[in-house]
Amino acid sequence: DLTAKGAVLRNQPVALASARVRAVGPLVRLPFQINADGAWLRTPIKADGSGVLAKDPKGYSLSFNGSGTLRRAPFRTQEPATLVWDEGDHSARLRLALGGGQARLDARENAGAVNLDAAVTGVDLSFLSEDFTGGLDATVNLQGRGNTLNGGFDAALKNARSRDARKGLSIDGQVKGALQAGRLQVDAQLSSQQGLASKASVSLPVDATAAPFHLAVIKDRPLQGTFQANGEVQPLWDLFLGGERTVGGKLAAQVNLGGTLADPKLTGRADLTDGLFDDYATGLKLRQVSLGAALNTDSVTIDRFSGSDGAKGKLTGSG
Repeated sequence: DLTAKGAVLRNQPVALASARVRAVGPLVRLPFQINADGAWLRTPIKADGSGVLAKDPKGYSLSFNGSGTLRRAPFRTQEPATLVWDEGDHSARLRLALGGGQARLDARENAGAVNLDAAVTGVDLSFLSEDFTGGLDATVNLQGRGNTLNGGFDAALKNARSRDARKGLSIDGQVKGALQAGRLQVDAQLSSQQGLASKASVSLPVDATAAPFHLAVIKDRPLQGTFQANGEVQPLWDLFLGGERTVGGKLAAQVNLGGTLADPKLTGRADLTDGLFDDYATGLKLRQVSLGAALNTDSVTIDRFSGSDGAKGKLTGSG
């Protein structure tokens, strides 16, 4: 019988607020029960279930059957989840009912080769962030050997919005990615019922290898990208940038992205008309906001700005 409270596993991305593991049986096939509340890769997770840890001459295997929550999204295993650590052969298989939908994962690493195939269908976005709601369908695949790793992903958003936003301010869209030759190409198209049409395309430098398995964006190498938006900006702002501030109004923007992830360079133009701005921390509220800005790599030139506080106060400026 093992209990933990406020524990962090050394050299592992796991923190336990509380956990209890009970196991009775031979070490070659050890049944266990677990109840845990903690975080994995800084993602809040709760789990309650049972399984078996088995040892054979080649290595170890672990099975788990149970339920819990991943951030706000409830999950339940549809078959025992399995992990295998045999000598030179590691694999995982997962089938979940997750956030009102389904999730699956099949992954294997063997003799320097990696294959991963994962998908979610009809899953609520709350499993990615407690601040989001809406539907997600997505597939991810990776394959490679040695210092080569390729793959891609395809995600569809439906009625995606900030949890605090009203229901009319939602976004539908498609996001696709392709990983090849040390670059990750990401293309997105988003739209809303309020008439927003937005496109983005970005090529990111990545360090991607199959053995050892590693995938990370390189922050100090050049990237390229473009962003266009036309229409009501509030659904886009609330979903990706919302929180203590709200920005709304009709946005017309065309921006080129360069530099590096650590030091991005933006050029282009953005114009906002019939806008609104709310800062909840200070109580500032502006209406009838009009803003024109030119982005010049290391500076932003505002050639017009005006707004009112809804009463007699007005703001104007440029610079």
